[in-house]
Amino acid sequence: MMAQSEGGPAERRGQEGSLDYPKHIVIYAPNVGAGGGLVLLRGLLASAWPVSQVTAILDQRGRASLEDRDQSIEVHWAEPSLRGRWRMEKLLRDLTRSGCTVLCFHNLPPVLASPAQLFCYIQNAYVIDLIATNRLPWRLRVRIMLEKLIARRFRHRIDRYMVQTRTMADAVRGWYGPGAPPVDILPFVGSNMPSSVRVDPPAVEAVKSRMRPDASWDFIYVSDGSFHKNHRCLFSAWNMLADRGLYPSLAVTLHPDRDVALCGYLAELVAKGLRITDLGQISHGQVLAAYGRSSAMIFPSTMESFGLPLIEAQAADLPILAPERDYVRDVCVPVETFDPESARSIMLAVERFMGGANTREPLLSAQAFVMTLCNLAASDKA
Repeated sequence: MMAQSEGGPAERRGQEGSLDYPKHIVIYAPNVGAGGGLVLLRGLLASAWPVSQVTAILDQRGRASLEDRDQSIEVHWAEPSLRGRWRMEKLLRDLTRSGCTVLCFHNLPPVLASPAQLFCYIQNAYVIDLIATNRLPWRLRVRIMLEKLIARRFRHRIDRYMVQTRTMADAVRGWYGPGAPPVDILPFVGSNMPSSVRVDPPAVEAVKSRMRPDASWDFIYVSDGSFHKNHRCLFSAWNMLADRGLYPSLAVTLHPDRDVALCGYLAELVAKGLRITDLGQISHGQVLAAYGRSSAMIFPSTMESFGLPLIEAQAADLPILAPERDYVRDVCVPVETFDPESARSIMLAVERFMGGANTREPLLSAQAFVMTLCNLAASDKA
């Protein structure tokens, strides 16, 4: 990451060094008029850009909040209407040439083709189908439906996506499908963020391991393979742990006749080196004995009417990793919780219990984000 340069905006733009930065950058944000996006946009407009020309296409509704900006940036204001948006699409097409870089800061690719290098900063989970829209007001649903259509129809135009978290990065890759362009995790804060917020250094949460060295299995999940028991998501989490070089052992109790497909999937994972043991159908006495030979219970079921294994595990003083669900809190106090519908969330809970350090992405200043963006633009063109 490049440090902020010295000198005024004009002087800094002339100090490009050996990197071949774009001569022209366009910040395209025709519908960012409120909320957190506007706060971040204000930081971008107040930053020093190491290029000769910066143009911004902005939402008229946010004008009052964007007056404190680098006055050398050429600004065009978009009317908040379909007609106004279409005019800005045509303006963007006319402004951009080969060698220009466009930062699409409104979550969407341009509708009209452009020869420019296109980066898209996605801040809206609705656009990539990460959140259901069925409970939203119908007008908002229609708008989001149109945005989702544009995002998918023209996604092939984007050269690089940028997001704020690992969860969003995974979601963008899954939504895009095969052949996705690079997805960078680049969270940043506005220029007026309180000094109590840590910027730049990576945040690391150190956790002490709670594993038993004498245990036969690190984790146990006593359940048949019914759909709501969520074994596939649990196994996916174990696969993700293996991708990170972690191989905790897991004991499960599948039914050899009713869970044939799940047993086949488990066999594939074991062949890859994952340490998962199927104990099969065992007696209640054997279950209680297995608790005593395990470091912890993991219980990813999405719903239970009672959750007897949770009660038994707590009675046996066995640490419990379980979903953050009401049915869990009704009967026990888990040491770690997770989203049962997210394999990554399960994986992180297991990693925390094992003593792994959960490292979050470094939080950038707006100026650091600008320099990172320019460096990426230069390196992609090299």
